[in-house]
Formats: sequence, structure tokens, C-alpha cells
Amino acid sequence: MVRRRFDETSTAALNAAFYLRREYLLLRVLITVLAGLLIFTSQYLMAGWTIASDPTFLAGTVALVGFTLWNLGAFQAASSRSGEFLGNGEHLVG
Repeated sequence: MVRRRFDETSTAALNAAFYLRREYLLLRVLITVLAGLLIFTSQYLMAGWTIASDPTFLAGTVALVGFTLWNLGAFQAASSRSGEFLGNGEHLVG
């Protein structure tokens, strides 16, 4: 009786873990596809504007957002590199 209940509970837990991982993977794929579509669409529009020499709508906002994202990426890259450097130093000493 206890073994049967344990087996049922274990099976339920494994099924729940599987469904959670599957949904997480599907969510990541969906987000990646949507981000890729957004990037490709924006690059297509910007290339068209450049070829046609059209003025950009809210050019200052586009530049500010691009500058902010670029700086955020640079900051995150630098902080991860410094964290790796400190971690490697601790491993060398320890």
C-alpha cells in the first residue's frame, strides 16, 4: 500500500517536472522567435528608410533606446568578465 502510493506520487512528480520543462522550452522558443521577427522587421524597415533617404520617425528616441541598450549590453559583458576574473583568481588562490 505504501509502495503503491509512493509509485503514484513519484509518477505524478515526474510527469509534472516533464510538463514544466516542456512548457519552459516552448516559452523560450516562442520568445526567441518573436524577438527574431522583431529584429528582422526593424532591420528591414531601417534599411528601407536608409535606401529611400527618408527621415526617421522619432529619430532621437530610436537613437536613445539604441544607445541605452548598447550601454546595458556593454555593462553586463564587463561585469560578467570581471566576475569570471575574480572567480578564477579565487580558484587559483584556493
